[in-house]
Amino acid sequence: MEKNIKIEKVYDYNINTIWEALTNREIINEWFMQNDFEATVGHQFTFTDKPKFGWDGIVYCKILEINKPHTLSYSWKGNNKKGTIETVVKFTLKEENNKTILTLEHTGFKGLNGAFVATILNAGWKKILSKNLENIIEKIDSYK
Repeated sequence: MEKNIKIEKVYDYNINTIWEALTNREIINEWFMQNDFEATVGHQFTFTDKPKFGWDGIVYCKILEINKPHTLSYSWKGNNKKGTIETVVKFTLKEENNKTILTLEHTGFKGLNGAFVATILNAGWKKILSKNLENIIEKIDSYK
C-alpha cells in the first residue's frame, strides 16, 4: 500500500518569483523550515523544526532534479516513533495567463505509518502553500 500527496495551487505571480521562493534558503526559512538548502543536484541538506507528533524535527533531503524554473525535486527522509519515512517531494511550475500553476507531489508513503504521516503532511502542505508561501511571495522583492 502506497499513499501519495498531490496539490495544485495557482499564484498571481510570475514563474521566476515562485521559483525564487522555492530555491532561496532565506526565503524558505520564512515560509517553511530552517534549512541549509542549495539549488544544486546532489546537494544534501536538512530541514529543522520543533519536534511534534512523535517526529524528531529533522528532515534529511538530497536534491534529485533541478530544471529552472520548472522542476525541483528532492528526497525527504524523516523519523518518527514508528520508524523512518523515505519519500520524494517534487514541485512543478507552469506559467499560464500571467499566473503560475504550482503542482506539489509528495510521493512514496508506504504502510500504515506512511499513510498516517501522509495524512498529516497533506494538511500541512495545503496550509503552507495557501498561507505561508502566499504571504512570503508578496515580500520576495525585499530579498533581492
